[in-house]
Amino acid sequence: MADHDLVDENDAYGYTTQTFSIPEFRVEQAIKRLKQLSVKAQSLGMPPFGLQLGEPKFVKARGEYGITGGKIAMLPLTVTGGPPIIPGWRFFAKIDHDEGMNIVQGFSASNAVEKTPGLLEQLQRCPPNCDHCDLKRSRNTTFLFEQKPRAFPLLGEARRRVKRD
Repeated sequence: MADHDLVDENDAYGYTTQTFSIPEFRVEQAIKRLKQLSVKAQSLGMPPFGLQLGEPKFVKARGEYGITGGKIAMLPLTVTGGPPIIPGWRFFAKIDHDEGMNIVQGFSASNAVEKTPGLLEQLQRCPPNCDHCDLKRSRNTTFLFEQKPRAFPLLGEARRRVKRD
């Protein structure tokens, strides 16, 4: 497969490339977890994640990671990947509901919040109701998915666990 074919396939799945600076003692753990996520993506019919580890750079330890003296080896880890897609559905955000304010997590949500003022506040205050079954009950977690055409159903955790064909 040519490089341009891989780029086109990644674009079709909404993959992006980001580089993270990882302390050397956490690189093995990070790569192991990313490989697990890549296997999950492939099980959904998506391409595998791209992982590229760069050369270490030594930086002064400033108390991060519990290290207060000397230098830490930091390695650049470039990851090409994205959130899972189930035909017609794309993961958008995980919402942990709390009395004060919801905690919103998700790469797609982070990008959308930057472009859409007020979206974060709306997600932080939304009730834990499932749009799929229309049940209003106390849920700790709901998941927001993007549907084609652009709609955002909020699903309870039990619905997320349903395996789709």
